[in-house]
Amino acid sequence: MGNAAWLFRVLPEWYFPTIFDPFGAGVLTVIPAAGTICLIIGLMLTAMRPSPRLWLFLLPFLWSEAFVGFAGWQRGQFPSAEWLILTFLGAQVALAIGLVVYSKRAWMPAIAFALFSLSYAFFASFVAGMSFADDWL
Repeated sequence: MGNAAWLFRVLPEWYFPTIFDPFGAGVLTVIPAAGTICLIIGLMLTAMRPSPRLWLFLLPFLWSEAFVGFAGWQRGQFPSAEWLILTFLGAQVALAIGLVVYSKRAWMPAIAFALFSLSYAFFASFVAGMSFADDWL
């Protein structure tokens, strides 16, 4: 259970600082850096024109956190978890598209939040894959 709590806590600590060194580890850090920029843009657009529907974009973020927590709990139990990771990513894409469509007139911040959510999900799936296989960089 300690691995689950640790991964749940550490994922944002690994994700958000990439904005300060976007090419530190190549593409691995460019994706979260771009996602962080999208989050900032989405927050700025939301501040200018608030919409309560945009709060729903917390769901993909929390789902990514839960997925990484599950991966930490199941550390080393799935040496070949591609099917689980691809299912998670596919569902995240579907959720992001659905939330953008549901956001109606707030589509600009919704797109920015969707891009953040997808980059966070991709990063979470990368970390989860390492945990499932217990094979770390």
